[in-house]
Amino acid sequence: MTTEVGGNGQKEAPLRIACVQIDCKHGMVERNRDRILELTKGLKRGDVDLIMLPEMALSGYIFDKKEDIAPFLEDPSKGEQHSPSLALAVILASRLNCYVSIGFPCIGSAFQKTQSSDQVTYQITKPFDARQQDILPERWPEPAAFNASMFVDRTGKIIHTFRKHFNYTNDKVWATEGPGFECIKDVPLLGNVCVAICMDINPYDFQAPFDAFELARFCQKEEVDTLLMNIAWLASDQEESEDEGEDQKSKEEQLQYAQLQHMSYLAQRLLPLFKDQDGQPQRRLKFIACNRVGTEAGTVFAGTSVGMQFTPGSRPCVQGYMGREEGMMVIEM
Repeated sequence: MTTEVGGNGQKEAPLRIACVQIDCKHGMVERNRDRILELTKGLKRGDVDLIMLPEMALSGYIFDKKEDIAPFLEDPSKGEQHSPSLALAVILASRLNCYVSIGFPCIGSAFQKTQSSDQVTYQITKPFDARQQDILPERWPEPAAFNASMFVDRTGKIIHTFRKHFNYTNDKVWATEGPGFECIKDVPLLGNVCVAICMDINPYDFQAPFDAFELARFCQKEEVDTLLMNIAWLASDQEESEDEGEDQKSKEEQLQYAQLQHMSYLAQRLLPLFKDQDGQPQRRLKFIACNRVGTEAGTVFAGTSVGMQFTPGSRPCVQGYMGREEGMMVIEM
């Protein structure tokens, strides 16, 4: 693959990303960790620059009440013994010399501590609150926990922990919304990095105007080069329904159509990044969304992890995507 010219005019080598799409089993942390290690065991040191894992990759996603998720809340500020996700990220980053992004449920007190010596210091923007103020709940719950995403460097040290800014219905049971979108500046190989979590790409609470494009506008403002998303994206009702009378070809065609719709929607939510909107500047951007598969509490997850390249004035270019199967995809962007 030829090198491309980045937003700063310099040539850059293609970024190699591994998306690990697993059938996460609810509450089975060790089993899910072992499955991820199994799926990535074929990778050798230097094969990839970044490993992407889904939202709440080890714990599972659906919890009915705060008491149910309490045993799974992690505190990476206290080290690997208190954070299975950090322990896994350290293993992967250290063995492969790559960045790792993994979603996990985080105890709120972890953000009340000062930065530890195990964290790498980068310039990180102040959280930008993109929520539409007139539709905020009247009262916010105590910050007992967050749906979060950990981003570690190639030695396994934490660069930053992001908090989901726009909570989905399932999150509202136990998680406080994060204070805002954030960007890490000048990360080697990746440039300016924003990490978002699933619902963050949607209009706030599905009530804000569709064309507010909250996440895309933030990425535009902060000149983001790499947008990473850990997701647990649900399959549509149409995907979940199964008609025993349908033949295999019809089912495959429906799945392909659902995948195209999913990717099209993600691209549409990032429209300002590649199509001129009110004369705002655009910027070439790498977008990677890592989803999960399987069924949890009767809910089916859509898979279709995807990598897209956004170039101003051009249509989004899909660099690779997965189906509804468990596995790992390595793409170059």
